[in-house]
Amino acid sequence: MSADSRVPGPLGPLDPLRHGELRGVWWWPGESEESDAPDLVDAADLLVTVADVLEWHSVVLDTSLCEGKESFLQTCSDSFALPSWFGMNWDALVDCLSDLDVGESMGLLIVWRGWQALAAAAPDEFAVALEVLDESAARWEADGVPGAVLLVGGAPEGVVELGVRRLGER
Repeated sequence: MSADSRVPGPLGPLDPLRHGELRGVWWWPGESEESDAPDLVDAADLLVTVADVLEWHSVVLDTSLCEGKESFLQTCSDSFALPSWFGMNWDALVDCLSDLDVGESMGLLIVWRGWQALAAAAPDEFAVALEVLDESAARWEADGVPGAVLLVGGAPEGVVELGVRRLGER
């Protein structure tokens, strides 16, 4: 049985994940009228479950307590189990994320919840974080590993201007 067939019914905006077509940074509010997916309280849990069934490696990045660059980088270090030599700067984060070990997984999914806190408290750092994650996803793709970052939950003003695409929109 293929991993694709183990995910029941249409997933609405999550179908690109099912088909390995999700690349880069996306936003998903966590709800869909089109989806027959289980109605879970936490959309991040749904994404991790779908990623697991599809044999994608997933990491939940929870930055709900982050107020700037330092706390964001520390949260990334903890969430991704980055090496001790991680330099706590943007360039080092790109290098470390580009080298993440996903084993035999079919892809890599970063589920970013609590991103709104960083976006509200430090919009410039949030914009750089988006660039870093998008560049990392491009590097995974160049290495033959599909990769995506999904920002989960409601969006404050300005997200579209930063280039974050909403799942389900073409």
